[in-house]
Amino acid sequence: AYLAETDYGKPVVALVAGRHAPQGRRMGHAGTLSAVGGLSAEEKIAKLRAAGARLALTPPDVVAEVLAAQGGA
Repeated sequence: AYLAETDYGKPVVALVAGRHAPQGRRMGHAGTLSAVGGLSAEEKIAKLRAAGARLALTPPDVVAEVLAAQGGA
């Protein structure tokens, strides 16, 4: 919500943990993180994208998204 309502002034790259954790099931840290805010990982991804964030779907994708946000890769 903050990103959608604010001119943050710089690119945001996000990685949503717990994408593969079943909804409503606790699976350690990933399952806990996916339950925060009551949204599924896919719903969080959609909201972040709608707010203009770049989404990395896997940890190795974070570097590529950061480089792309800086005008590289």
